[in-house]
Amino acid sequence: MRNIKTVVRRIAVGGSLAAGIMMTGCGGPSGVYQSSNGAVVLNLKSGGEATFSMMGESQPCKYTSESKKVTLTCGDEGAMVLTVLDDGSLMGPPGSPMGTLRKTKS
Repeated sequence: MRNIKTVVRRIAVGGSLAAGIMMTGCGGPSGVYQSSNGAVVLNLKSGGEATFSMMGESQPCKYTSESKKVTLTCGDEGAMVLTVLDDGSLMGPPGSPMGTLRKTKS
């Protein structure tokens, strides 16, 4: 019985990781996004890597994307969910000072 639980748990974890990797690499948001005043910059790179900068302070992050959501995790800060708008820009969480991040031209 214990071996079955272990196998089921490993399959569930492996499936979740595979799904996260596929969602990150399959046409989700990527590139550099910036607030209108330039105080916030988010660089979404391949492989779920990201850099988040606010007022000149940068930190490495991880991200996943699913449907119209991008989940950004930076250090011990916890996850921050951004909404992908119809024009492709990203909107910060409700009540955050981030506002809307628009993709910059590469």
